Amino acid sequence: MIKNNKTLAENSNIDNNKIMTVILLSYFFKTLKLVVIIITVSYFIGIGWFILCYFTYKGPDEAAIDENIGFYGQFELDKNSNTENLIIVFYYIFTTLSTVGFGDFHP
Repeated sequence: MIKNNKTLAENSNIDNNKIMTVILLSYFFKTLKLVVIIITVSYFIGIGWFILCYFTYKGPDEAAIDENIGFYGQFELDKNSNTENLIIVFYYIFTTLSTVGFGDFHP
């Protein structure tokens, strides 16, 4: 197309190879990949955090060591459903990884 029309080759306002589209799509997919990685890492670290809190809160005989000690007791995770616990620990880990302060959570 450019070979047959020399004025088209000299016009810098026309993007014949769609370079801007390729660059924007490249940035979009890199950003999407980063978001998926952050969500996946937050999920697995959150599950690990929940398991760690559960086993440090419960003693070997499955009786609570102290009602208000630690993350598990403070936020009463034993009274929530699994879905609610997943949302709480996911939010906690995502907030921990992405900000400096916890806001409504404290150590």
